[in-house]
Amino acid sequence: MQNRSAIWVFTILLAIAALYSLSFTYFTGQYEKERDVFVEEKLKTEAYIDSTEQKRKDLFEDEYDKEYGEDPLVPIMGTSYNRAKQDELKKGLDLEGGFSAVIELSISDLVRELAGNPDEEFNKVIDRAVEMQREAEDDFVTLFERAWNEIQPDKKMISNFHSQDNKEFFPLDLEDNGDLVEVLRQQANGAIDNAENIIRARVDKYGVVQPTIQKQAFSGRILVELPGVSDKERFRKLLRATANLEFWKTFRFLDFQNALGDVNRVAAEKLGLENEEPEIDPNATWDVNDPTTYTVNGQDTIYIPPVAETTTVNALFGDLIKDQSLINPNDEGESWEGGCVWGYVNEADRKQVMELLNDPEIRNYLEPESRLKFAWSNLPKADGRFALYGLKIDSEDGEAALDGKVVINASQDFDPYTSEVLVSLTMNSDGAAKWSEITEEAAKDNRAQVAIAMDGDIYSAPSVNEKIPSGRSSITIGGQNKQEAIQEGIDLSNLLKAGSLPARADIVNEQIVGSTIGKENIQKGITSFIIALCLILVYMFLYYKGAGLAADIALIANLFFLMGALASIHAALTLPGIAGIILTIGMSVDANVLIFERVKEELRAGAGLQAAMKKGYNKAYSAIVDANVTTFLTAVILFVLGSGPIKGFATTLMIGIFTSLFTAIFITRMIFSWRSEAKKPVTFFWNYSKDLFSNTNFNFVGRRKVFYGVSAVLIGIGIGSLFTSGLDLGVDFDGGRKYVINFQENVEDQKIEELRNSLGVVFTENGNIQNPTIKRIGTIGKSLEITTKYLINDNSENVDNLVDNTLFKGLQDSGLSFDKESDVESNKVDPTISDGFKQQATLAVIVSLLIIFLYIALRFRKWQYGLGAIIAMTHDVLIVLGLFSIGYSFFPFSMEIDQAFIAAILTVVGYSINDTVVVFDRIREYLNENKKGEPRTIVNAALNSTLSRTLNTSVSTFIVLLIIFLFGSNTIKGFTFALMVGVVVGTYSSLFIATPIVVDLTKNLGKRS
Repeated sequence: MQNRSAIWVFTILLAIAALYSLSFTYFTGQYEKERDVFVEEKLKTEAYIDSTEQKRKDLFEDEYDKEYGEDPLVPIMGTSYNRAKQDELKKGLDLEGGFSAVIELSISDLVRELAGNPDEEFNKVIDRAVEMQREAEDDFVTLFERAWNEIQPDKKMISNFHSQDNKEFFPLDLEDNGDLVEVLRQQANGAIDNAENIIRARVDKYGVVQPTIQKQAFSGRILVELPGVSDKERFRKLLRATANLEFWKTFRFLDFQNALGDVNRVAAEKLGLENEEPEIDPNATWDVNDPTTYTVNGQDTIYIPPVAETTTVNALFGDLIKDQSLINPNDEGESWEGGCVWGYVNEADRKQVMELLNDPEIRNYLEPESRLKFAWSNLPKADGRFALYGLKIDSEDGEAALDGKVVINASQDFDPYTSEVLVSLTMNSDGAAKWSEITEEAAKDNRAQVAIAMDGDIYSAPSVNEKIPSGRSSITIGGQNKQEAIQEGIDLSNLLKAGSLPARADIVNEQIVGSTIGKENIQKGITSFIIALCLILVYMFLYYKGAGLAADIALIANLFFLMGALASIHAALTLPGIAGIILTIGMSVDANVLIFERVKEELRAGAGLQAAMKKGYNKAYSAIVDANVTTFLTAVILFVLGSGPIKGFATTLMIGIFTSLFTAIFITRMIFSWRSEAKKPVTFFWNYSKDLFSNTNFNFVGRRKVFYGVSAVLIGIGIGSLFTSGLDLGVDFDGGRKYVINFQENVEDQKIEELRNSLGVVFTENGNIQNPTIKRIGTIGKSLEITTKYLINDNSENVDNLVDNTLFKGLQDSGLSFDKESDVESNKVDPTISDGFKQQATLAVIVSLLIIFLYIALRFRKWQYGLGAIIAMTHDVLIVLGLFSIGYSFFPFSMEIDQAFIAAILTVVGYSINDTVVVFDRIREYLNENKKGEPRTIVNAALNSTLSRTLNTSVSTFIVLLIIFLFGSNTIKGFTFALMVGVVVGTYSSLFIATPIVVDLTKNLGKRS
């Protein structure tokens, strides 16, 4: 074997790289396993004021992390745990549980707002564009232009968009409608880009581990995946809200000095702390200028509020809120007298402090609740403590004095005197007038502060020296080094610009997987994977003896390299991804089977072992390459047009093709070369498997009409069912909400019917009762799938929570028990996005068929081969669709047509073409080698010669899929069933349909190709 040393070196380097990539997953897993043990012990032995188990777990996890440092090291070249966590092999939501959403910005609202005060005709254009959007995948700006040309084609758009506030974007000389549309498109694209930044900043602030936030390439929508998140209501609100910039008037800390003694006393009682006698010298005098401290011999002593003869421990303003303004200047040396900062609080105490300050009894001493509002600084001090600000509410609606809607521009800048990083803000005319009033009032009130908040956090609170009439202000960026501050300023300016655009964010696709379901999916996925792998390893050994063991070693290496590659590119492992890995096993087996069968043929022909191996490998290369190229093309189409788990499946499949080729071709051959040089035997069969399928003589071509008839009947029955019964369209293609719920008790058939009726009553919309579709998952058991279209067209902010709560209350009223956070998997698809899924699915199938046709036609230099392959693939797809149409009403598992099913169809296409290409390759070889023989006889001989390879590959792949189907998660049973059917019909069509069609279409079949 040539270049063997180079291949060994490459293999070793590849193994080191894979080992390094996977080591992050191993060491973080070990750390988390030890932490879980610690938490479980704590849960058994310690109680806590918070009764929620999940919150207690979080607290104990934090306690464990602090014991080992905030960011402990793991043994990977000094890497920290948090750094390793970023590089570990991610688990998808279906394995870990969590929250996933596709966000669509309402560009119609943006265009309407940019128009200022739109007239009736303009609103008609907007409404028409929105109507078009339900049926088209074009972006809204394109549809807006189309609707404008339809309703008022002779009118210039600039008349609606030019105004004093946005003349910078829409000057009067912008008279060409096409140019103005381009400005609108830039504004829309900028809003989407900035919305992505907003969402990322918000998610990062909440500390979600390994979130995925990315703009989808073609649709402009934003995909957000948050592993481990269970508080869906909180994150729905987080994702839906536009960026919220606010300007608040503030209270001075001194404004409440007389109430602080009572506040401390009540706080101590709430915390269960004991009263204590104040140690006050009888000769002490109270400071006239500061009646909350006393002096002895001219020396200031500790702060004790003079509210009673006995006082309490300094529970709140002392123990929890440090450095309050009445004690000392703050750490930076600024005077706090009159300031709106009430003190600094450790991160761990923030929740408790806020609960105390909002306690009704304490609020009684801190002015009426409508007057005072607390907020935190956006960044901590160097010691990790956050500033607590007191904000003033002086409006009836409880809103800020001024909000970010008035900001028309924001940019990162520098203070010309101090060189501090700033974000400069420019307001519109209404905002400038209001800002002038606010700053004038603050300046007169002894230079009071105005707090500038973003999404509820205070970025800065400058003192106002004089009225600012220009509508300009700035936010100081601090707490970081200069480069980080500049980046923060750039990000914040992007957030502010996006926040100034009134574009509503709609969740058009949402998936939630409970933690219990995720753990169950992991367990079943690993179980099915191990069983399938063991069966394949045993099968290869029992059929190919020593060569089978070499193939097993190559297969394990293949999996090792594949997992390492997935970890190195930060891919997420999902259930379809596991299916892709197991399918990769089948592909790896197929490559080895092709090689081993070729070697066996040469050995049966009398060649020596070395010559047989050389010829066997050389003759197998063509079929291996063709088969894998066509599968790779299918995977690329899935990756480009798919989303979420489908991309994970496609990614795994693409990487698996390369690792399978490398291990099947090079590693097995290196093993054989090593054994040959060591004078050790190399065997490719047992006595019972030596001549299996070697002497078959089935007349495939002669009996083709019989099989045409069989296929026609099967397809006819399926098409008849498609026209009469249709397909069970899932929410991906029909819109709606789907819930999969694991109950804590078995659900009887009678209970299901009762649920259907009772839920139909509560799911009443506009007087119409909407009975949900309820299916049992499995023949008997505790899991149900509930699908409903109740309020699916309602885009109001709290509609998702309303539907969830309505369903859960209805289930609980029926006596069924389940945990809303851990036992529920849900999926919501807006009707507008389901239309997009349909178009994507149709496009994916058409494009895959076209590309494969072109590849085969060019590769085999006859269009008949390409057409034969296309007809065979269409045959396979129609049979699978027909079976799903016939069986969805009575099969004991979900046979919904969803995105995973489309992935299965395209995989069937890939497998079918893989099998067909191998057969075509052998036919081409036989025809080229036997120019004088009768072509149909030669074709029959070629087909018979591939039977061993075809059946071995099909049986081994089918066994793998059967194991996934039997032992895997219910979530992918329909997916794996489609693949099993595809393997059977794909094998059948490559022998009995594709090749006979080529024979019938080709007059001069024996001509050299």
